[in-house]
Amino acid sequence: MLAAIESATLDEVQAFHKANYGPAGMTLVLVGDLDLTALNAEISRVFTGWTGGQMPVRAAHSAPATVAGSQDVVMAGKTSVSVVLGQASGLHYSDPDYQALRLATAILGSGFTGRLMANVRDKEGLTYGVGSALQGDTFNDGDWRIVATFAPSLLDKGIASTQRQLKLWYDAGATPKEISARKSNLIGEFKVNLATTGGMAGALLSAVNRGYDVSWLDEFPTRIDALSVEQVNATIKKYLKPESMVLIKAGTFGQEPAPAK
Repeated sequence: MLAAIESATLDEVQAFHKANYGPAGMTLVLVGDLDLTALNAEISRVFTGWTGGQMPVRAAHSAPATVAGSQDVVMAGKTSVSVVLGQASGLHYSDPDYQALRLATAILGSGFTGRLMANVRDKEGLTYGVGSALQGDTFNDGDWRIVATFAPSLLDKGIASTQRQLKLWYDAGATPKEISARKSNLIGEFKVNLATTGGMAGALLSAVNRGYDVSWLDEFPTRIDALSVEQVNATIKKYLKPESMVLIKAGTFGQEPAPAK
């Protein structure tokens, strides 16, 4: 892929841009104290004659990969090792089970309130940072992943601790208390984000890109609040297989980082 990018000519880049970027697939979102008459006139003036682009392709669901694997990318002289452990999720953001798995995933690894940071970093002191998330699922099936950074000397212990927390979460699920608290957190963050014009514009664009009507912004808190403990925990085992995840490490392995000069 890198070779194809490096060998592309200017004409090829321009042709690709013209074919894929343009008003055909564009959504324009404006938020604020707007003069709609003047605004529409200016938009017509500026964009008249612009053609090209295409609607984004919303791919059908594909069977997620279930074959475990690992890959080491050795990079000499690095002071830390980046680790990703994950799998294809088999989910689009708009799928019915998505928010339940998203909530469960946040309990495992969202920021300093997630289990991973509380244990692997705060309790055991093995990582600079670790978290879990669903991503890449606006138009296609996305992936579920844990991302962490370890000192080379703590790499094995850090990965073992991370996998231990993953197994505990996978086997027993989240508690009712954790689920209730995380619901409040997700709803609160969502509402706070809508308090600015930039946040509102971004949320509207995300809703449209994900195939929702803009009424999704009003529905989101209710949908999150309606999730049951059983729903949330059922999605963990329905979509994830820790024994079949892929582990990728990139950095310097098996040695202490060079001392600072």
